[in-house]
Parts: sequence; structure tokens; C-alpha cells
Amino acid sequence: FMPLSEGFEKYSVWIETAENPVRDSSVFKVFVFKKGKVTAYKLEDTTIEDIHDLSNDELVQLASESTNKTLDELANNINSTTRVD
Repeated sequence: FMPLSEGFEKYSVWIETAENPVRDSSVFKVFVFKKGKVTAYKLEDTTIEDIHDLSNDELVQLASESTNKTLDELANNINSTTRVD
């Protein structure tokens, strides 16, 4: 056992998935804890099987790219929406 704050320092990359996950469970988010701050990334269409061989750096890169793609798609949808009065 260790205090949670030490756990975040020692294990700085965490994932959010379903309760009692298995290899084909979806991974919803990746959390990176660094210097007392957390960064959250959203993943889509990703399973534990997809990421289990990735290093922490590779996982964070994948999550960052996925989040950027999601934000770009959201911005494009907002920009393409026409206002009807």
C-alpha cells in the first residue's frame, strides 16, 4: 500500500475503462499526472488490446492525437453549422 499521491508520482499514466476490464474493454480516457497536475485525454474506438504493448509515451501520444482529432472535428462541425432564423 502507498498513499495515492505517491502512486500518481510512481505510476503517472492511468486509463479509464469499464469496471472489471478485459482485453476487449474500451479505453475511454488517459490521465497523465505530472508535478501535481493532471491532463486528461479522450480516446475513441480504442481497447485495452490496442494499447497493452504501448509504452507510456506512446500511449500519451496516441491519446493526444485522438483528443486533437476530436477537437478539430468539433470545431469543423461548429464552423459548418448554419444559423437559421
